[in-house]
Amino acid sequence: MGSSSRVMSMSPGCSTGSISSRTAGHLLFSWFGEFITILGGTLGQLSVPIACSVYFYLRKERFSAAVALFWLGQNFVNVSRYVKDAQAMDMPIVSLGDGDSIHDWNYLLLKLNVLRHDQAIGNTVLGLGLLIMLLSVLLGSYYSVDRDEDAS
Repeated sequence: MGSSSRVMSMSPGCSTGSISSRTAGHLLFSWFGEFITILGGTLGQLSVPIACSVYFYLRKERFSAAVALFWLGQNFVNVSRYVKDAQAMDMPIVSLGDGDSIHDWNYLLLKLNVLRHDQAIGNTVLGLGLLIMLLSVLLGSYYSVDRDEDAS
């Protein structure tokens, strides 16, 4: 982030695990410039449930993969609240370290010149999260039914 004293922020309402992965995302992506560092929080928050879902799927633990997919959907819902707050910046910001904290999604949408569309973008992220959660419930229900070994 250069010589800036800005501090990345985290969306309130995240679980401890999501905040940890969000923080790790900021740190892991800090090598790629300010924009990607700030986006890295959300990327980190979403990548952990994706990795868990893929891990369980590859181990043929399909129900567990569906649970992790639900977690991913929840994270999209959390991110949507943060995106929809980009203009108003009413949500309290949880920040790392000292210095001035910034609202990640205010910064990102402003840089992309789409800040005025924060509600529409946030609603799209919300819809995606709800769709993922619905899909995970359907998959979890499907995989919770006993099937012959030959069918799996």
